[in-house]
Amino acid sequence: MSWFEVSKEGLKALQDGKSKTFIMAELIQNALDEDVKNIIIETAYYRNLATISVEDDSPTGFKDIRDAYTMFAPCYKRPNPEKRGRFNAGEKQVFAISKNAMIETTSGTVIFDSKGRHNKRSKRKVGSKITVQVAMTKKEYQEILDYVKLLIMPTTVVVKINGNLIKSRKPDRKFTATLQTEYLKGDKFAKTNRKTNVELYDPEHTNDMAYIYEMGIPVCKIECEYSVNVNQRIPMGMDRDMVSQAYLKDLFAEILNHTYDELTNDNASNTWVRIGMSDDRVSGVAVKQVISKRYGDNALTYTVGDAISNDDAIANGHRLVHGAEMSKEEWDNIRKHDILNSTADVYGKGSCDYWDCEITEKMAIVSRLAKKIARLTIGKDNLKVRFIECDTKNTPSATFGMDGLTFYVSNLGKDWFNNPLRESVIDLIIHELGHNGGHHTEVGYHKTLTKIGAKLMLTALNDPSFFKEFE
Repeated sequence: MSWFEVSKEGLKALQDGKSKTFIMAELIQNALDEDVKNIIIETAYYRNLATISVEDDSPTGFKDIRDAYTMFAPCYKRPNPEKRGRFNAGEKQVFAISKNAMIETTSGTVIFDSKGRHNKRSKRKVGSKITVQVAMTKKEYQEILDYVKLLIMPTTVVVKINGNLIKSRKPDRKFTATLQTEYLKGDKFAKTNRKTNVELYDPEHTNDMAYIYEMGIPVCKIECEYSVNVNQRIPMGMDRDMVSQAYLKDLFAEILNHTYDELTNDNASNTWVRIGMSDDRVSGVAVKQVISKRYGDNALTYTVGDAISNDDAIANGHRLVHGAEMSKEEWDNIRKHDILNSTADVYGKGSCDYWDCEITEKMAIVSRLAKKIARLTIGKDNLKVRFIECDTKNTPSATFGMDGLTFYVSNLGKDWFNNPLRESVIDLIIHELGHNGGHHTEVGYHKTLTKIGAKLMLTALNDPSFFKEFE
């Protein structure tokens, strides 16, 4: 006696909860795996019973008629990752939910009915025809017909359903990528990474629902801008209706690598982009484009513990990107490809040597002007004004703090001070004295600026001599 037996009732129970569309998936993919030029699908529905037949013109048909009723029999397709079949179980899953079924092929005919399994000697000259009768609702029958419209058929095969041609679709983009697949190696079913063709399709054809396909057969819906057809076997379980998150992550990264130029401000934060961005195979140019579309070209990363650098960056129009806005894996790829600078990189003071520079006559006038404005507007009677130079150009034009107002001559240049009573000089003085009320992003800073401006305007109107000494 054999070691195992299969319960039809038990197998049927496992299939009953599934969408009936798997019937079409299994029967059509079996035909596509053969050397066929034509596939004819016929369907009919009467009194809650659907009759479905799939016929092909394969020269050999079923090589062994026992494959029609033997679960998991050795299969010639398994060593070839460009064949969809691997379990040798699909048609048996279909038969399990069928009222009646029949296989007609080159090696014989098998009939399944209420009395059991019957072999007949009649044989076809070429090809195979599988016919099943399955109880289903009218809605389930319509779902089967709609499912066939999703198929992506090869241009080398003519496929018709109820006399109507299923037209081949031309991909909108295609590229090669190395993705995981599975095949029989020796006596072991193994996974390997293999280069294959990948095709992208606008999901408009499928009512804006995107799908992942295995060699033209829909697997499952995905959240993506594109439907994607992988032209080799995808690692999946026996139901073949789901892919692993790891596989999907790799696939989204490859799609992103080849479509980053189509990203917009609106879709750069979509789920599939974020997943692709978190994969270690995503390219630097793709990461850069995602960041540009998501945050703009002047984005900087927020620096924890450096309020002044963060504040200066905001004041200069930068978009600050905080750590919580992206996953750890996304940040890893940003750092890997050196995409974003931090606010400290651009506005941090860093460590450098400073020294007081020699004060010119014009610089002394600017100093007196700053002190007079500070005394009038913010009540600073003894404002300290310094003029310094340093060994780096990565400095601001001026700063204001506890030690007073400091002008960075190495940044401004000595000639900048030659005409003290001009707009750019007064502008910089007001800007820095405004920090007496807080940082750039604080309300107190802006209130101090308006206060300084109002007092200077009224003074200029009521006492023009206030500025006379600085001309």
